[in-house]
Amino acid sequence: MSEAAPTISRQLAEIILGIQYEDLPQEVIYETKRRVLDTLACAMGALNSKPVDIVLNTIKPLGGNPQATILGSTNKTSVTLAAFANGTMIRYLDFNDYYFYRDPAHASSTLATVLALAEAESLTGKDVITGLVAAYEGQIRLCTYCGEPNLWDRGWRGSATNVSFGATAGAVRLLELDADAAMSAFGINNSHNSTLAQSNHGTIAMHARWGRDHCGHHQLHQHQQPAQCHRRSLAGAQRHDRTAGNL
Repeated sequence: MSEAAPTISRQLAEIILGIQYEDLPQEVIYETKRRVLDTLACAMGALNSKPVDIVLNTIKPLGGNPQATILGSTNKTSVTLAAFANGTMIRYLDFNDYYFYRDPAHASSTLATVLALAEAESLTGKDVITGLVAAYEGQIRLCTYCGEPNLWDRGWRGSATNVSFGATAGAVRLLELDADAAMSAFGINNSHNSTLAQSNHGTIAMHARWGRDHCGHHQLHQHQQPAQCHRRSLAGAQRHDRTAGNL
């Protein structure tokens, strides 16, 4: 009897986990560094914005282990809260990079997750580049191939939904999870962060700026508990397979 074809979740997990810094072309490394600089500039431009002020004032009393730095300061907080704050800064001005195919993408938003997790895990600059490439690879594949005719027309907000998968892809690569745990992480993300298109109708409120980056921070804690994640989220991974379609 022939073996069953690998699921879409497994295919995506194996693609992401197979990305190695040593295999990246020099052009990709150079362009990734450019994206980091551009994205950090976007974050600096938003430092004094009202949403960032709201988020920082929300984070301050929550405390948290000093694992990752809040951009524009020397203050540290937990990985999840740092990703939340920094993601808000990156996206608020709506100036960071843009890709469009079936659905749009601001893929550099995933840098918030990658930087926070890399700092907490004491990883290197090469690791940051590898994690960010993995995040782009996951998100852009979904933006290009996921959903017929696209996620928006099926009632989902493609940019917000796909960026959460990109952040998850970057995290699982940085943590070097195995394929089963990576599939579980994608399943958990799908259960938590698939965003309805209705959230983006009418005037864009402030929450539309931070909502899509807030998603990545939910996954970070869960990625750091891979054994528990794997046992609890197989159903979520299967739902992702039915949603994603052809990669």
